[in-house]
Amino acid sequence: MKNSPWKFVLIGFGGAAALFLIAAVLYANSIGMSNLKRMYVLETTDRQIVEMGADERGIPQYLAKLNRQEELLKERMSREGWTFAEQEGSGYFFEKDGRKAIVTSRIWNHRYVIFKVSGDTVDLARAESRDAG
Repeated sequence: MKNSPWKFVLIGFGGAAALFLIAAVLYANSIGMSNLKRMYVLETTDRQIVEMGADERGIPQYLAKLNRQEELLKERMSREGWTFAEQEGSGYFFEKDGRKAIVTSRIWNHRYVIFKVSGDTVDLARAESRDAG
């Protein structure tokens, strides 16, 4: 019985598809389904920042696209009445009514940035939803 070259092509294609599926599942598992949903919202809507919840210390976190993140952060804080004071590394310092707020940024997943806002100073995602309404 002759082996058809098409059998090898089909087996190779099936193996490649299986490897692609395994890689996709591993990627989704490493990121987390909730974060995939947040990324989807950023990519398919006009929202620029979405809330991620608090970290292990209770500090609010927000996810944004990596493009123009510095201007976006300063704009959002300004809308809430905060004045930009200075930047040191990944920390942005703001002032309002004698209070100080620190927002740190961290590049995540090569296309997104995570902002962490010290204390309960401002909700960056709420500032956006108010403007849309």
